[in-house]
Parts: sequence; structure tokens; C-alpha cells
Amino acid sequence: SEKTSAVEEEASAAVLAAKKLILGKQKDAKGPEATAAIAKLQTRLNQTQQELNKHVKAAGSAERLLKGKETVVELDTKIKGAEAEVDKVEELAKPVQCDEGEELPDDTLEELGTAFVSGQKTVKAATSAVESNLSTAPPLVKSALQKLIERTKKAS
Repeated sequence: SEKTSAVEEEASAAVLAAKKLILGKQKDAKGPEATAAIAKLQTRLNQTQQELNKHVKAAGSAERLLKGKETVVELDTKIKGAEAEVDKVEELAKPVQCDEGEELPDDTLEELGTAFVSGQKTVKAATSAVESNLSTAPPLVKSALQKLIERTKKAS
């Protein structure tokens, strides 16, 4: 989020400023005690930098996970729409009572064709949306996306 990015930038700037300060002090250091104290500060600063990197990485992972979960919810809604379209087509396609040799009315055939094409487009769009998110999703989100793909396959 924006807050995380702002804090990350602020912390990185502070570490950079501290590194510059230590470098300046290192040039002016006289005697073994001062050199040892500066080396100790550098070690602590390096450890702090490593900790900061861990936290930045964790925050990035958390953000990707949250975005992934939001995506799963959005895609689930799309797939529910696709499933509803498929159900509509199946309902329309149920055998219609006709006498032998009698054909289905044109309006019924047209409605069935339109519903089929619409359902097919909706399923295709939902499948495409899920697949486009699958490769970059965190592992927890990937399993949820896989389940959504299975649902789109059943619907198509």
C-alpha cells in the first residue's frame, strides 16, 4: 500500500544517510578505538539493512496475497455469472414438447442460440481472466485459482 511504500522509502533513506555519516566518520577516525567503534556501527547498520530488507519482502508478499485474494473474489463472481449463463442454456435446451415431425419455433431456436453464444463468451472471458492471474499468483492464491479453472471447465 501507499503507507508501506512511504515507510519503506523513509527507512531506506535513513539507512543511506547513516551509511554516509559512518563513511565520513571513518575517514576522520584516529586511533584503534575509534576505528573499532565505527566498524561496530557499520556491522549494526548492515544488520539493520538486512532486517529492513526482510520486512520489505514480507510486506510485498502480504500485499500480493491480499491483491490475489481480491482477484479470486472478483473472478469467483465472474464464474458464477458464467455458470448462471450455462444453467440458462441448459434450461432452454431441455426437450420441448413437440409432436413428431414438428420443429421448434424460430423464436425458441433463436433464444437458445443467443443464450448459448452469450454463455460461451462469458465462460471464455472468465477462464481467460483466471488463467492470466494464475502464473503470477502467490501459492495460496494459486490453489484457489486452480479451483476456479476447474469450475470454468465444468461450465464450458
